[in-house]
Amino acid sequence: ARADAAFEKVTQAAPRSMVLNVPCDLMSFASVRDAATKLLAHFGEGGIDVLCNNAGIMAAKDEATSDGYDTQMQTNHLSHFLLTRQLWPALTLAAKAKGEARVVNH
Repeated sequence: ARADAAFEKVTQAAPRSMVLNVPCDLMSFASVRDAATKLLAHFGEGGIDVLCNNAGIMAAKDEATSDGYDTQMQTNHLSHFLLTRQLWPALTLAAKAKGEARVVNH
């Protein structure tokens, strides 16, 4: 529901932008890879201009993900790195075509 509301705000504020809402569970590397595959299939030809890694948790219980990493470490850092790495070819493509591409980590 929050993602849908954010998607609606972005599309209203920038109606000419290409925005895609792709579910991704950062506590699962498989989900991150699946999301990257979907994004590359949709935006891969034209590249990706901006990637905003803006998700995280804090004060999480001391538990491990199914991938074996601390939940907070994987959600806040490792999965963002994996997603960026998986999308790097599309970011590079946009940078070559348009002069720049950005990754924003918040």
